[in-house]
Amino acid sequence: MPIDAVLGLQWGDEGKGKIVDRLVKQYGYEIILRFQGGHNAGHTIYLEDGTKVVLHLIPSGIFHTTKLNLIGPGVVLNPEAFKKELDHLATLGVNCKDRLFVSSLTSIIMPYHTLLDTLCCGKIGTTGRGIGPAYEDLTGRKAIRVYDVVTGTKQSLTELLADILPIKNAIISHFGGTPITIDSMVDYLLEYKELLASFMMENMNRFILGSLDAGKLILAEGAQGTLLDIIFGTYRFNTSSLVTISGLNAYCGIPPQAVRKVFGIFKAYVTRVGNGPFPTELMNGIGDQLREAGHEFGSTTGRPRRCGWLDLPLLNYACQINGVTDLIMTKPDVLSVLDTFKVNGGYETKDGKSTPFFTPEKTGELIALNEFILDGFTDIHDPNFQDLLDLIASYVEPPIRMVSHGPARDEIITL
Repeated sequence: MPIDAVLGLQWGDEGKGKIVDRLVKQYGYEIILRFQGGHNAGHTIYLEDGTKVVLHLIPSGIFHTTKLNLIGPGVVLNPEAFKKELDHLATLGVNCKDRLFVSSLTSIIMPYHTLLDTLCCGKIGTTGRGIGPAYEDLTGRKAIRVYDVVTGTKQSLTELLADILPIKNAIISHFGGTPITIDSMVDYLLEYKELLASFMMENMNRFILGSLDAGKLILAEGAQGTLLDIIFGTYRFNTSSLVTISGLNAYCGIPPQAVRKVFGIFKAYVTRVGNGPFPTELMNGIGDQLREAGHEFGSTTGRPRRCGWLDLPLLNYACQINGVTDLIMTKPDVLSVLDTFKVNGGYETKDGKSTPFFTPEKTGELIALNEFILDGFTDIHDPNFQDLLDLIASYVEPPIRMVSHGPARDEIITL
């Protein structure tokens, strides 16, 4: 049985949490796998009673009591944030025990990662949660993984940190921070040893492949969005993991031919948190209207999101990179505050030439042409909304299969 995936196609915040929750219910997925990112993600779900829940690490299938949820080896995990999320779910009556597992290969976000992020990465506009420095350590062979903590002793962890902390402290001191002691880091890890042991799964890759062979339905949940990918995103102003479908293969050992459907999620407009180029950004009152109507404030940081028009070349680029098979649109209802709105169909470069293609390394040189002006619509049943769907279909090959037109679980239609 193949595996399906949910990915963001813009700069994140596309509404993946609600969509994963819906797909699990609609198609009966039995295992939900979070495959990259960290607690910089914020996947929002509104429960039947209207309670808003923001998940940062735990997969969005956790509210379906018969489903298994996995945090894969490509995730970077902050133990403190993990415990806080578990405790919050417990207050909602959600018991994660025996339904949630963390790969033994998952890397730990340490306090020095968070400190380094704050000291060194301010210009990028990160969430400051240590994600980038943790991924740097993973590729630099300096990561501490869940297995190291669960099987470790005070002595083994001290020896491990003795090879890591001197260079970290040199950087921390250089940027004016206070060095961190080995003993404090060992104590930190030992504090969460029992918790991590109760959720750890060894050989998660083998379990996933075995589940596929057994005919289990698996849905992989990505975090962030394609334009934040470390390779194919707007580089330097991006996250530090493989956000695209390649991340599922690389981080979880899933062979490419096992991937069946790729659900690509996009907003009817575009938002971005943090710094970096944004060709269709609206730095005016219309952008403010979209922000207020769409409640565009970071679910993780609370920061106001930058807002702009839907960008069709960017959307087409993300679909091609990921091999998207099914598109899902979110938040078209937000556009109802406008009498007319625009959709970008191409760019002008700094030298005055026009191009229909999005190029990530030249994003800062692209000026949106905003070729299409569409009449507003009152709801998704308004004929003017069909004009928007038809325009998107003329630019992007994958069909739109679902439209989420509000925050509630039932405010979604299948086309």
